[in-house]
Amino acid sequence: MAGTPVTSTRNSKPFQDSEAEHVVKQINNIVTDLETIRTTGASGTTLLEELHDDHATFKTVVDDLKTLANALRTLLNNGVLVQGTLLISATPEDFKTTTTAYFRIANAQYSKAATDSLSFSAADTINTGAAVGSFWGIWLVQIDAAGTISTKSPAADQVYVSEAAAIAALPAVDAGNVALGYITVNANDDVAWIANTDDLTPTSDCADANFTDATVLALPAAVTSSAPATLTATKPVATDVEAADLIASQLYRAEGTAIV
Repeated sequence: MAGTPVTSTRNSKPFQDSEAEHVVKQINNIVTDLETIRTTGASGTTLLEELHDDHATFKTVVDDLKTLANALRTLLNNGVLVQGTLLISATPEDFKTTTTAYFRIANAQYSKAATDSLSFSAADTINTGAAVGSFWGIWLVQIDAAGTISTKSPAADQVYVSEAAAIAALPAVDAGNVALGYITVNANDDVAWIANTDDLTPTSDCADANFTDATVLALPAAVTSSAPATLTATKPVATDVEAADLIASQLYRAEGTAIV
């Protein structure tokens, strides 16, 4: 409650009793108003502390939701949902898929029934110069929206000294395709290996051949972080305080004593 100025008339007796009582009342009102301000401020401080503490928890939840949203975008965009299961064909120079593959390209879903007698897209080689040693090659197996399966090698002739080195050189899929998997071939020592001419039978035209399916898209993990707790502090509200609402002890003036 705002006080009003105390005025006195020039040449009048200073600080008449009525004026002193008025001052006491005004001081009491000031004390009350200060207490109201302090209480409101304390309530605001509690609220701010809760909001500060809840911020870290809220950020964790938002970060987890962002991760989930990005994972769902990946799931719905490109990739294999069910593997086609790559294996060597009955015609040993070829390969095949043995199960129906389900996959997504550009946010649309497709399927491809098991398909036999699949040939390499080019007559790539391993160790075409027949250098001394054991060498590996790798072929990406990919499929497009029309269901066309093709292969892609990192080079027309490959001379990787280990299967791990060949896998590290696996090329990226072409635009509009997704990977079904890859095939690695280890040529016989000191001998060239030619795709579509030499077979994929281990210990025959090659020392070894392996068929690896692409990793399927998986549903992202559920968000397990909890939302912040409900605020316990109430919204601070400024309140006009009347004299009857005083909390602090009132000042008083007794005759012949100082105001305390």
